[in-house]
Amino acid sequence: MTGTPHRAESVDGSGHELLVLHLQADDRQPAELLSLTALPVDHLGTAGCCLRWTVQPVRPLSAALVHKLKIRPDEQAAARPWEDLAVDVATALGTRPVVVLQGWREFCLLERYLPGWRPDQVYSVSRLAQRLGRRAEITAAWSDADCPDAARVSLLHQLLAELVTGGHHTWAVALDMAALPLGRYQPEHRVRARPAAANTEPPR
Repeated sequence: MTGTPHRAESVDGSGHELLVLHLQADDRQPAELLSLTALPVDHLGTAGCCLRWTVQPVRPLSAALVHKLKIRPDEQAAARPWEDLAVDVATALGTRPVVVLQGWREFCLLERYLPGWRPDQVYSVSRLAQRLGRRAEITAAWSDADCPDAARVSLLHQLLAELVTGGHHTWAVALDMAALPLGRYQPEHRVRARPAAANTEPPR
């Protein structure tokens, strides 16, 4: 884990700092979390210091999958079992509002690793782009970007900021448009592997 988040009034007016999250997972079923990057954002939409955790998957990654996901040797070496990271991740995230690219996909994956985790709100950049008529543009910008996984969270923050300013909205209004209806979420509907025995253990 690197960096130290700073505290500030959040852009959504809730009194909490926002966290922009990027999750890297493999493409196997069920998917395993490989890394989590969190970028705190203050009341002006300015990013703070980045936090990053690399997770050692329960199932070994094949050389082909490592190549496909562009995982560097130093990242593999730094990866730690989820049970060594869970408490730190849960503490860092807390219940602060989070921003992700898609929405339910990231929320369900992380909630599988942290059962009972409930952020104050989840904001989807894709949802905001859709409502502003810019979904194709944002999807292309994300897909075409040639940057390492660790830099994806900064790209996500950049795309969010462009949507806010380009739409001539305040941050609070834009985030309201991006909010997921968490009240409709039913934990029993999520796809998961065998249940985790405790909040600090990885999914089995």
